[in-house]
This record gives sequence, C-alpha cells and structure tokens, in this order.
Amino acid sequence: MTKRNKTIIILSSILSGLILVSGAAVMTNGFTDFNPDNFVANLEEDSFQVEEVNNIRFSQVKENLLEDGTIQKQVKFTLEPSTADYNNLNAAILWNTTYNESFENEDWHKDKNVLEYVDYQLDGDTKTLTFNCYQPFGTEIIFTLSSKDDPNVNASLKINYNRREIQKATANISFDGFTPNESMKIDTTLPVYSIGSKGDRAPTSGFDCFTNFIKAEDYDWDDYFSGVSTVGIYSSNFKYQGQSYTDTTLLMKEMKSKVFNYLSTIVNIDVDNMFDLSKLKDLLTYEFVAMHTYEDVYAESAINFSYFVNKYHEAYAKGGGIQVTVTFEDEEIAKKRLQLNVSADTITNIDMEQTEIEF
Repeated sequence: MTKRNKTIIILSSILSGLILVSGAAVMTNGFTDFNPDNFVANLEEDSFQVEEVNNIRFSQVKENLLEDGTIQKQVKFTLEPSTADYNNLNAAILWNTTYNESFENEDWHKDKNVLEYVDYQLDGDTKTLTFNCYQPFGTEIIFTLSSKDDPNVNASLKINYNRREIQKATANISFDGFTPNESMKIDTTLPVYSIGSKGDRAPTSGFDCFTNFIKAEDYDWDDYFSGVSTVGIYSSNFKYQGQSYTDTTLLMKEMKSKVFNYLSTIVNIDVDNMFDLSKLKDLLTYEFVAMHTYEDVYAESAINFSYFVNKYHEAYAKGGGIQVTVTFEDEEIAKKRLQLNVSADTITNIDMEQTEIEF
C-alpha cells in the first residue's frame, strides 16, 4: 500500500466531510450533518442539487467506501450536445484566492500544493469525476471544466472541508472539597477543531463556573447555623465583621450571606485560590458583651463555626452541601459536590491545677 493510500485510510474515518457544491448548488442537511461514525446510514443523504451551467452539467454526487477504507466523492457530468468529444475539455483544480471569512486565514493556501490535499481523476467514457481528500484544508478549492474551443463554456465545483470537533471542551475538578491551604482551581481545556474552509471555528472562550447549595432532607442553609446565644449576656449589643448589631436576626442574615459568598466565590476557573480555614472561622464568629461596666467588654463566640462544620458533614452524607458546576457554551461538562475537609473539635473542659496565686 502506498504512503498516500495509508494517509487516506487514516483520514477517511475522521475527515470524510469533503463537500462538493456546484456554483448554483443547494446542499442538503444530510450532507452538512454527515457523521463519520455512522457512515453507511448517511450515504444516501450525501447529495446535492445543481442547475445547468453553460452547457456543462454536474449531476448527483456519489460517495464510495472502498475496501482499503478510502472514501471518494464521484460526480457525473454531461456535455451538450451529447455527441461532443470529452477530450475537448480542460480541467483545473485551484485554490480559491478570493478570501472568505470562513477560511482559516487569508494566506492559508499560499505555498501549498492543492494536489496534496485534493486530487481528481476524469473518466471521459463514463463522464465521471472522482475526488480524493488526503488531509484537511483551510481554503476553498475550485474545480473547473471548460471547453478548449470556447473557455466561456464551463462549469465549476466548490470543494470545502468542514471543520469538525475533534476533542470536546473539558474541565477537571481535581479537588474533592474545601481543604485548608489547598488550591480550588479548576483546570479547563478548550475544544479542538480540525482546520477547514467551512463551518464553525474553534471557540476561544465559553467556560463558566458557578456554585449552588444542595438541600438534603431537613438540612436547609439556615440549619447550618446555631444562631446567636443570649444566655448570660450583659447587653444586647453584638459585633460582627466590624459592624455593631442589636438585632440578632440581622446579624445572622449577614453571617449566612458572607459564608455562602466565600465558599461560592473561592472556586474558580484557571485561578489558583486557596481555601483559608481561618477566613471561614472568622466569618462564623461574632462578638458579644462579656462584661458590662462603664464600657462594654466584648468576647468572641465561635459556636457557629463548630455547629456549621458538624452540620455540613451530616448534610453532605445525605447528599447536601455546596456544589460546583462547570459549563462550556451553556452545556454542563463537569459537576462535583464538595466536602468540607475540616474537623470541629471543641473544648469541652477547662481546668487549672492551681486556683490561687500570690505576688
């Protein structure tokens, strides 16, 4: 088997989207949507319609799957009058030098031999043209038949290579949850498209990332928080994140919002953010008046931190928690519910061996 035939075999299963269209052609959806993984089912649909152009007429395109795996496109043509000598024809296959925005770029075809991408054979006895595609190409190709006697008697075919998605966009959520000092970056890869003279170009953006709260049984977001304790307090004055509060409902509303915003925004695409446990603990801590004399003396309460961590573990075990989803052009490509890899061991007893000292 020749090197060229090997190339055809390799490419034919992937690159079988060669499109042959006359100057007045109307392409069917079947050919546009040709699926190389379902070749046989698409054979009968891969056709186009053409109108008579200057006394040379192209008819229906035919696609052949040869034993060696090569895919060919065959086109019949007719001459008028029917008795005309087919040897009186000139044939030419050239790059289309008139730039179109669908081409890879304006200079893609320069210094490239068109016959290394598509070649043809003309069988005058059966009035059949056979085209072979050896590799993808990024500029349209024009094939022309013309009369040697009168160059104005001619007809042309446009030959295009449809871009195809070779590899889909991917997103890798490598972390299993919120782990102290661990990166929360999501690695993404754009889709890979073949080159082509027609069809959609490979996108250069389109990723989006968002997080949402998943409720589990009776574990709603409010259930992750213990609230503000009023046991043994000296005043109804509280502080949270530098702000003073007398209404504990407003304080808790702010805490719930800030905690959710932190856990939601720390996860990003291609941005290396670290989960900061001290930040989470700070957001779950408020201050209360521990002593009320001529001036309030505040102490910290981290009761919401331990409560939050324990409730998160319980809810996660039942399908709840924070979930991160990655989409590409509005199509979901990755999703993961995140654990909270933090323990909340709390002090249960404080004792001193010596209860009195003197100076």
